[in-house]
Amino acid sequence: MLNTHAISQAKKDYTKEPETAYAKRMHWFKEAKYGMFIHFGLYSQLGGVWNKDTIKGYAEWIQAVADIAPQDYAMLIHTLNAYSCKIIILLHR
Repeated sequence: MLNTHAISQAKKDYTKEPETAYAKRMHWFKEAKYGMFIHFGLYSQLGGVWNKDTIKGYAEWIQAVADIAPQDYAMLIHTLNAYSCKIIILLHR
């Protein structure tokens, strides 16, 4: 059985990227003029706090750093408000 999750999670080593691939990627970036990447996930609603404790580090790592059980973290899906992300996008425009 092919583990597509592992493949999709593999990190690309850009230090070994051919010059032509780099030039193509940079051309797109320069032509786009502006880019915005919004990190928005279950961790976004926690604001760096778990069980009334402020968790240091990157918000994306709160589950690992605060040792949040997978079943507890998964329950956050019920309170995730995707509307907040839409507001961020509208404000950016």
